[in-house]
Amino acid sequence: MASSNVCWGVEVGAGALKALKLARDGDQLRVLEFVEIAHPRPMSAPDVDEADTVRVAVGTLASQHSMTGDPIAISAPGQAGFVRFAKLPPTEPKQVANVVKFEAAQQIPFPLEDVEWAYQTFVSEDDPDIEVGIFAITRERVMERLAVWEELKLEPGALALSPIAAFNAIAHDQDFTDETPGTVILDIGTTATDLIVVDSGRVWIRTFPMGGHNFTEALVSSFKIDYAKAERLKREADRRKEKRHIFQAMKPVYSDFAQDVQRSLAYYKQLHPETEFRRMIGLGSTFKLLGLRKFLSQSLQMDVERCERFNKLSVDGPRASDFQSKALQFATAYGLALQGLGLASIDANLVPTSVVRANVWRRKTPWVATAAVVALIAGGASFLRPMMDARAVEAAQGSPEMRNVEAAKRQGRLQKEAWEQVAAQGAIGYRAENVRRLLDRRDIHEHLLRDVRAMLVSGGAAPDVPIAGSPDEWRGLSLHSLRTDYLTPAGEGPRAPFATPAGVQAAPATSSGGGTAAVTIERGGRDERGGRDARGGVGGGVGGGAGSLVVTLSIDATNSGQRAFIDETVLQWLRDHAEREGAPYTIEPVGVDAVAMETVQVGRAASAPEPDPGQTERGTEREADRGAGDDARTTRRDDRRTDRSGERRASGSTTAAARESGALREIAPLPDVGGAFPVEATVHRYTIRFEATLKGPAETRFSPEDEEAPATASAGAASR
Repeated sequence: MASSNVCWGVEVGAGALKALKLARDGDQLRVLEFVEIAHPRPMSAPDVDEADTVRVAVGTLASQHSMTGDPIAISAPGQAGFVRFAKLPPTEPKQVANVVKFEAAQQIPFPLEDVEWAYQTFVSEDDPDIEVGIFAITRERVMERLAVWEELKLEPGALALSPIAAFNAIAHDQDFTDETPGTVILDIGTTATDLIVVDSGRVWIRTFPMGGHNFTEALVSSFKIDYAKAERLKREADRRKEKRHIFQAMKPVYSDFAQDVQRSLAYYKQLHPETEFRRMIGLGSTFKLLGLRKFLSQSLQMDVERCERFNKLSVDGPRASDFQSKALQFATAYGLALQGLGLASIDANLVPTSVVRANVWRRKTPWVATAAVVALIAGGASFLRPMMDARAVEAAQGSPEMRNVEAAKRQGRLQKEAWEQVAAQGAIGYRAENVRRLLDRRDIHEHLLRDVRAMLVSGGAAPDVPIAGSPDEWRGLSLHSLRTDYLTPAGEGPRAPFATPAGVQAAPATSSGGGTAAVTIERGGRDERGGRDARGGVGGGVGGGAGSLVVTLSIDATNSGQRAFIDETVLQWLRDHAEREGAPYTIEPVGVDAVAMETVQVGRAASAPEPDPGQTERGTEREADRGAGDDARTTRRDDRRTDRSGERRASGSTTAAARESGALREIAPLPDVGGAFPVEATVHRYTIRFEATLKGPAETRFSPEDEEAPATASAGAASR
């Protein structure tokens, strides 16, 4: 888009529109215009039409300033898009685009054909891996924003997410380099906050839904005033006599806000333990709130500074001081204008290519006729030349030169055939390739077991502490069983046995005799494509590029039996750790509706009598039925009735296996490790199912027909 030395950067925020027109003169940047148009009411206020508010603000800007013919760059808020970061393996430069496209398909929760996306790679001299940032927004949201400008006959040439623009502004204005130490840019908006980490050439972004609106709502609740008065009181707090009471009313929001920032920085620290955060730069008018800067500095233990002025922008005339005093609000518009001038560190333009191309052709229409005439003249000359050359070749047929050409072509064909024979002899067979792949992904269950231990610890379990006899020292959680079923990329494999239908709450059944209470969970249906259950359960859909694991986890707990307890501990752990650097899989979202609960008595389950030989056959049959799950028992009951002879043969083999297992226990008995709860204790057993999608591309298993499969066929596995 950098075809002009002038560009408008326009941000339509929830509180006001900010526009900045920059001119580039060599290495100098001059501010030609800056405009702030406050909305009559913030978009966060009740009963405000966001689309109408945007249309009025943009129309006011266009009516007050001539923008026709000037390049325009606009923004979309961070919460309207998707920002994802991933680490790529060492890859040849020409293959990076293909690898990133594959990663984008895994990371973006929409089909790629329905979004506009761009990426930026970050390379460090100390790390051979390539980090990539993927930025995306749905095409529908892009077209909604462009339509507002199209009504005014204006054509924005660039669209960027607000956190990207804010980073570009500060990085350019403060000369960020690959050696810039850990710096946090905190841009507090009206309804959301963008947190940008800049660390030795890397950039990491997170947007969380807290902003100036939350502080205003705290004043509305505390002082029982309307939204407009609370907004005015918030802005004038440092000049009011009752500022101490205003601060006390907003203090809970201060604490929640600081905790969100701390959690974000702690997560980044887990990914990059060597990082040291040196300072924080604050943006946005909310950063002027009474005591916020000091509160964040004390809570985060780092220097917190506000962006008071821009170092690389010059403003002529008496408005210079007015502009510098508003630097907090104009950082995003500054970054947008830099992108339009070709000076952005991250150039992630999310305007569809078709729209950009159409705009370019529209601007070049006056020149099309002239270009057509020139092309016609040049085409006539180029048409005559091949005809003359063809006649010269015909005249040279049979000459010594043409005989030499034919001899060279024959020699080339012979050499090509010889090379193909040599290459075929060096190909590996399918058996060697399949044996080599036996060691692939051998660490997946090791990761899974570590994750299960971390889940239990998050809920109060203490697996490293010996079990004591006192009820006061019982563990909060104890693992009862863990089962994994592999789901292939093609959707083949077991399905999760249950899902709670939407709108149905599973409730424990009552038992008057003090026995076991149970919960009945109705099964969720599968669609015809074998995809994810439409009502929230884990279905048998196509797994990741390498398939997925359906994990069935049973946990015993002394909790009162409310599924909210599991939601706040184990399920929260799953949500917080769904995306992690270094984990071989991604955990699919799971809600409390995917949890079944029953009440059991430990003593009865632990002291079940050993079945006598006469009953082994029937017992193993029932155990097989239970292991197959409710779905298999329902769908296969008629089949068992029609073929009893086959069932007896199958159960007979199971009986033999049970006898062998019993003989093995007599020879080498396992030690009794005790239980997590005292005998006859009543505990609550939660069954949780979730899906772990394996990372990496799909692999093809070779068959005898591929006896001469080329050695490059295993490149997908080797790259991991």
